[in-house]
Amino acid sequence: MKAKLLLLAILFALTACGQTSRNHQVNKPASQQADESIHFADYFEDKTMRLDFYHCGNATEETYFFDELKEEPYFAGSYYALRDSFNYGNQRFVLIDKASGREIYSFHYCTLWGEWQCTPEARTTSLGMPESVVFPYPKHDAIAQIWSRGNPHNPDVKKLHGMQPWVLKFEYEIKADNYFVRGFSPIYETQDVHVVGDSHTCLDIVLIPEGYTEGEREQFVRDCEYFASEFFRFEPWTSNEQRVNMRLVWSPSAESGVSIPAVGKWRNTAVRANYFTFDSERYQMTYDFQTVRDIAGHAPYDYIYILTNSDKYGGGGIYNFYGVGAGHDTHGTSGRVHVHEFGHQMLGLGDEYVEIGNTTSDQYDPAVEPWEANLTTKVDVSRKPWAQHQLPEDSLHGKSLPEGGGYLEHGIWRPYEHCLMNTLAYPFCPVCLQAVIDYLLQCDYIKNNPLFFNFGNAKNGNSQLVTNGNDTAQNSSYVDGTVLKRYKCNLLVYKSISYNPIVKAEGYPNENVEEMADVQEIIDWVSEQNDNQNFPNFGDDCLIDTIEALNTNPAMNGVNSSITPPLATYNVTIRITYLDKSKSIWNK
Repeated sequence: MKAKLLLLAILFALTACGQTSRNHQVNKPASQQADESIHFADYFEDKTMRLDFYHCGNATEETYFFDELKEEPYFAGSYYALRDSFNYGNQRFVLIDKASGREIYSFHYCTLWGEWQCTPEARTTSLGMPESVVFPYPKHDAIAQIWSRGNPHNPDVKKLHGMQPWVLKFEYEIKADNYFVRGFSPIYETQDVHVVGDSHTCLDIVLIPEGYTEGEREQFVRDCEYFASEFFRFEPWTSNEQRVNMRLVWSPSAESGVSIPAVGKWRNTAVRANYFTFDSERYQMTYDFQTVRDIAGHAPYDYIYILTNSDKYGGGGIYNFYGVGAGHDTHGTSGRVHVHEFGHQMLGLGDEYVEIGNTTSDQYDPAVEPWEANLTTKVDVSRKPWAQHQLPEDSLHGKSLPEGGGYLEHGIWRPYEHCLMNTLAYPFCPVCLQAVIDYLLQCDYIKNNPLFFNFGNAKNGNSQLVTNGNDTAQNSSYVDGTVLKRYKCNLLVYKSISYNPIVKAEGYPNENVEEMADVQEIIDWVSEQNDNQNFPNFGDDCLIDTIEALNTNPAMNGVNSSITPPLATYNVTIRITYLDKSKSIWNK
């Protein structure tokens, strides 16, 4: 569930599921072709800046109002993955270095206000919610921007007949010498729940209490410990326990319990959470995200999870925003709810659930293509990553796509009925294969040289990804139905070689050292990404454990001496170990 991802426009052929392979070169968007690495220390201090604002509007209007800048003492993010190139979410935050004009930090997210905008109330009422974004503290003057997708209910957007476009909604100049950045004053205690490593390389979760009074601290600590025990009871967290940190912040409430408006129960609590959000009984959320941040900032965190002093079933989770769950429900389901909601919080794929009889939605307009990678209204299906493949004509235009998704029975489609993620007899579907290629394209060598899929042009500098038709189940004994699997693919790299006296000297192989170094760069890069847990996203049902290069040194498959200069083929075998949770009982 920490993952996050699928965007580059890649053309390649489908070899699985009875399709015929074709030769297609990968196309890279201009932003990737011109990309240069951002060195954290050149632009940032090792702490966090927070931009507070008010997110306001109604069903057809959206605006932002600046509140203030704040400093938080910890930056728990990666020093390397500073820009988000994947097009998830309804909001996009961008930080631009003013002097150079370079994008130095970005991420995508969703908000509770964005969900409210799709409710009937938004058609007759305007509303503002306090929100904030956090980012590494800039050393120099910078420009902060917030972009939103065009509202599907706006007639101007409907006329586009395509995916909702990004629209710049807010811009604010950050001065490096601004003495009005509010300093951080700690007022709450923190406590380790499960801390195993450095915050910059581990996933950091901060747990916040809601509705626990001064005298209920021990109960909150027990609920946090229960959260951790349940969290690590489910894969992939069982296998990754040593990669996750959890801390709690003790911020007591004036009154015990959680507000339940429908029964007239109101409580004075720390973050003012309540059930019946948007009139949905089980939806337990809070509008006051800035207060949530005030509390969370006492500890390093990547994700915020609120535990409520309640035994009533319910919770919620919003992509890269926050999650909520009842601390101790009496039905024995709170552990599963926590893990489920936390998964929603970390992933941006749309729900593929189908509600029989439901044919209308405020969230999905039939005239607009959803931004979610795994859903389509067929308005512009050709822009979906999985439609880039050479599929049969009927599939490309959606005539044979499985219908149903986003809680709708009709009018919305998902890409494939079967995938290796849900049926062992099938290989990865193209959606998942594209995630592998997106992942490989982050490597500088591969990004700057042509990459082909399954059949390629054997030419100096080219690479070819060759996939296998099946995977291997490693373990199917998880109590929740999750299966541990492994999948192998081969990356072939073509390099010209020279037969000169030095290279042919005794003890030296028949390839140039420089060419070997290029291939070694790929092997080392795969290992580095594995160490940093920088993995592609295969969707909610697939959780990556490791991606490994099985050969630690370049392995040459052979040399074509019929051309000048001779062309060597190097093989890098890549093994993906992942958890298939499509059959998990808590994922239904």
